[in-house]
Amino acid sequence: MAATPGGLPYPALTDAPDVAYWNQQLAQAVEARIANRPRCKIVAGATQTLATSPLTVDFAGGTVAYDTNGMADIPNDQIVIKTAGWYRISARLVFVSNATGYRALVVQRNGSEFILDDYRPAVSGTVTIITVTSEPILLAVSDTIRLQAAQNNNPLSLITANGRYSHLAVDWVAGQ
Repeated sequence: MAATPGGLPYPALTDAPDVAYWNQQLAQAVEARIANRPRCKIVAGATQTLATSPLTVDFAGGTVAYDTNGMADIPNDQIVIKTAGWYRISARLVFVSNATGYRALVVQRNGSEFILDDYRPAVSGTVTIITVTSEPILLAVSDTIRLQAAQNNNPLSLITANGRYSHLAVDWVAGQ
């Protein structure tokens, strides 16, 4: 059986017809690629009060929603990249309702570089939910990814909304 430059099998003109076998080989090759993509999502487990700003979101007591590459580092409130490549980063914060000031979400690489952010004013009478997703970002082995929350109305809490707490995730971008 022949293969594409990317390694996916296909029948050559000289192969005896066996459509079921060809389909199985292709399905298994595609499934192996999908299953082995590095990805990780950590979810906060409780309300967190922000007395100062900015503050790393505390994932202690939280959960690992998924982790296919051993990247979750809950004790240090971060994700540690184990396989270099292009990743999409997503994050979510839910601020308690408060009518004054601003709310901010910042994702940091290696404790100092801001690679993703969102700033917005507070809205009276409603929680502020900030959800962001990055374009593909090249990450190296041992890069650390942390979620920061900022606000200027101390103290203010990160809470749950729609049954979900804050989260931070990285997902390998296909086609590498």
